Amino acid sequence: MSRSRLTIGILLAAVTVWAGAGGLELEFTGSGAAGNVTVCDSVLTWTGAAQVTFWMESAAGFTGQVVLVGRASSRGPARLEVRGDGVSLGEFDLPAERWTSAAAPWRAGPGIHRLDLLCGEGVGGAVTVEVRSVLLVGPADGEVRQLRAEDTTLSERFLFQQQQRLVDAIDAARAGWLTVTVYRATQPATGIPVRVRMISPGVRLGFYLGESGDAGNLEERLRCLAVTGLFSSVMSPGVLSWADCEPAPKEYHFAAVDEILSLARALEFRSLAGPAVSQCREDLPSWATDLPESELREVVLRWARVAAAHVRGSCDALEIMGETGRCNWLDERLGLNLLRQMAYEAGMVSRGTRRLVGINMVHTESEAEAFLQTVLSYMESGARLDGLCLGLACSVEREDATAQRILAVVRQAEIPILVAPLRFLGKMDESGLQRTLNCLLLLLAEPRVEGVLMEAKMLRVNGEECFPSEMAQRLELLIRHRLYRERIAATDSAGSARFRLLPGCWEVSAGMGPAHVTTQVEIQAGGAGIRLEIPAVEAESPAEAVLPEAGIGSAPPAAAADSGDSANQE
Repeated sequence: MSRSRLTIGILLAAVTVWAGAGGLELEFTGSGAAGNVTVCDSVLTWTGAAQVTFWMESAAGFTGQVVLVGRASSRGPARLEVRGDGVSLGEFDLPAERWTSAAAPWRAGPGIHRLDLLCGEGVGGAVTVEVRSVLLVGPADGEVRQLRAEDTTLSERFLFQQQQRLVDAIDAARAGWLTVTVYRATQPATGIPVRVRMISPGVRLGFYLGESGDAGNLEERLRCLAVTGLFSSVMSPGVLSWADCEPAPKEYHFAAVDEILSLARALEFRSLAGPAVSQCREDLPSWATDLPESELREVVLRWARVAAAHVRGSCDALEIMGETGRCNWLDERLGLNLLRQMAYEAGMVSRGTRRLVGINMVHTESEAEAFLQTVLSYMESGARLDGLCLGLACSVEREDATAQRILAVVRQAEIPILVAPLRFLGKMDESGLQRTLNCLLLLLAEPRVEGVLMEAKMLRVNGEECFPSEMAQRLELLIRHRLYRERIAATDSAGSARFRLLPGCWEVSAGMGPAHVTTQVEIQAGGAGIRLEIPAVEAESPAEAVLPEAGIGSAPPAAAADSGDSANQE
């Protein structure tokens, strides 16, 4: 990581000039500090290595300078590194026994921000550092406010924000290369840059388990599909059925839901839940269908809140309304603004869980046109949606451009698309296998498609038997070869690095040789970046880090590599 050395020597008297330029003087509370740090008479003092963190928030972003006033003890000078949101802003050289000040520019966008003062191991253990003032100069009064470091949720919220920014930057340049800087445990101050390229972000490849709500049957299917090592996500629409989960008003039964979600997590699948509410009258609880409109709206919104709150931390996405297109009973009864209200209620209790609207199985371009108008109507009503759950059906018996034409229509909605389910019609044969693979690759290459969930019966689960057919096995091999043979990897003199992006979490592995264990990885793309701390591991093993999204307690990794992919493993 290149670091700009800052010019030192601005006189202490000039601090009043800085202060008069507007901005924020950061308060020392003693919280958010690592090392032997104390606060006395508004002066931060520590001896040896230490880190002090300040948190702040800006609604519109800011451009300014970080101004620091400090000194070192008579035993020698000290050097402070200043980081803004994990990125080095520069280094301050503090002379012995002489107060001095220095400034570093900092430009940041809207959101939560973190300012770190770091004094590394290179500072002698007997050298004392004193900091009497830290200013953020430039922003107008009220543009930036300091947050209490005692708030234990700040780190989690900040990490989630940084991840989202990096996801957006990568999406903007999907085919581009990323710069990954790996830091060895034996050389923590020296970063080794490695270039890696990401194949595609998002849910990638998963499976859709149909309408069955039988927990035992779903468990059998989950365990059967887990052995393929190809899939990272699962969705079963019968799991979160409103009629089953609330058989009577405010009487909630979530045992079956929790069982399946726990099993999926144990098998390292990412879960997508829903639909929480169906457009069809027959799918609603019997006690709700004949309620007056005002009461029906109230119970629908209440259930949206309850369902979203219950799956928070267990599911990456929630389809808040489904079966749009098959029937529109709720829209006709309560109006298009119902979805807007449901999305709002779900978002209030389940921040971090993506909100989807489900479109029923689309067979033709004309159907896609009609459904597009419905989605656009939802968005015009003010519904804040994070994606569209779209069912697609394609023929395996002939060349079929239906999926391509439908995507050309649906992408006009300008929101991410999750294809769930992808259904293949007709009898599978040798030529059908290649058509199936071509369709799958076409969908995954579409910029707005974040993932494809195939119907499980096309793979290993045929009917009630849990034995793969010959064609299903062949299809798995084709998918494995085309999608997972090319690992996301690059190699230099330091070894190899592998990087995968999952929705809401990061997984980074870096093999640095038996004598060098990775401690940190810094990822940058399109001007955005994030620095990951990796927990200590045995020296013989490659280091791994899995950092969960805010609100998600466990973030399972993506599908495992083929055993034949050893050339691309650490």
